[in-house]
Amino acid sequence: MNWDFGGETEVVNAVWLGTASGDFANPNNWSTLKVPDDHTRVFVFAREGESKSVTASTAISMRDLVLESRPFGKVTFKASKSMSVVENFDVGTNTTVYLDDPAGNRVGGNVVMRSGALMTHTELSSSATTLADASYKLNLSVDGDMTLAKGAVINVSAKGYPL
Repeated sequence: MNWDFGGETEVVNAVWLGTASGDFANPNNWSTLKVPDDHTRVFVFAREGESKSVTASTAISMRDLVLESRPFGKVTFKASKSMSVVENFDVGTNTTVYLDDPAGNRVGGNVVMRSGALMTHTELSSSATTLADASYKLNLSVDGDMTLAKGAVINVSAKGYPL
């Protein structure tokens, strides 16, 4: 008897360099020189005193997403369109995540937000008069567990929702 598992695809680690721009979709910003996909573990690290900013203006998908800053470092990650993380999403200290797609974002595994992490969405336009007009909404589905450490924050206050 022979076993054929359909050609498993190797999982690749990609580290954000950000040397070309802040655009997630630019392959020159990644250590792999390829834009991450479902088979990529994504790492964005900021060293002490360093700021890293990543903006995804198209739908993105990856295996895992790890965002982390050292003391006095800062990571900002902004997904304007849907984001899909196949397994786990780790939001580290001194990290701000903007999830702006009202259609939603999905994590197939667990989300961990560490102390000093912030998850939010971009402030709404002053022209939004009803919730249906809102062009940005924090919409996240988590299939596993969601853990918020003491000092982690999910904040949508003062973001322009009409009352």
